[in-house]
Parts: sequence; structure tokens; C-alpha cells
Amino acid sequence: MSRRNSESSVESILTAGLGAIATVVGLIGLAAVIAIFTALPVMWAWNAVIPAISGLPTIGFVQALWLSLLCSCLFKSTSSSSSK
Repeated sequence: MSRRNSESSVESILTAGLGAIATVVGLIGLAAVIAIFTALPVMWAWNAVIPAISGLPTIGFVQALWLSLLCSCLFKSTSSSSSK
């Protein structure tokens, strides 16, 4: 009986570990999808407008990702309003 209990406890630990790994992989995948959906419009808008207006070069996906991150940090609203 002791061996059977230890096998079931090892199995439950492995199952919990695999669940945690699946959660982490899922979160990384979600972050990648969010990054794609935020960087691509920035890249397309920049490449369609800015080179024609100012003569600046076009940007790639990674540059658009960093630009999107920078803008979200600079222009993030931190004020909270509560209605009474």
C-alpha cells in the first residue's frame, strides 16, 4: 500500500507540474499574439505615412514593437476616477 500511495503522489506532482508548464506556455503564446496585434498596425501606419511626409526610413516589425512599447509607457493614463 505504501508504494501505491507514493506512486499516486508522484503522479499528482507531475500532473500539477505539467499544468503549470502549460499555463506558462499559454501565457507566452498570448503575449506573442498581443505583441503581433499591437506592432503590426504601428508598422503599417508608420510605413504608410511617415516616409511620405518627412522622408524618414520605413521601420520593421521589431522597431514597431519597441515603438509601441515606448508609446504605451509614455502615454499611459494613470489617473483613476471614481464616481460618487
